[in-house]
Amino acid sequence: MASKYSEDEHRATVSMLRNILVHQAREGRLITYGELCRRAQSAGAPIPVEPFQDQFHQMLYEISASEDSAGRGILTALVVGEEERLIGPGKNFVPLMAELGRDVRNPQHAWIHELMKVARVWVCQMDESKLRS
Repeated sequence: MASKYSEDEHRATVSMLRNILVHQAREGRLITYGELCRRAQSAGAPIPVEPFQDQFHQMLYEISASEDSAGRGILTALVVGEEERLIGPGKNFVPLMAELGRDVRNPQHAWIHELMKVARVWVCQMDESKLRS
């Protein structure tokens, strides 16, 4: 099925979502699916995104795979459902971790390990940039 949005609009929306997640990582904060969607819309994302939308989850997958292949961990580990904010990874995140080669025998441990990896990457980058200023 063809999308009614252009490839440029898709890339721009993915980029906005990624930028929001990088900001969250630098702040050391989780974000819910709903809040991520709201922030993307507020920032003017060309494609409207909703938490239960397949296209939105495909975009998150693209971010996950790209960030992981760049060695920065699975950035979307920061995205949780409202009910999961204090509990652990969402049900869709565990299969994603497995697909990207993580040991998910203990999903909570794997998720926390991924959060720590993402935090090390982005918090360290922020601190280094302050030293250069």
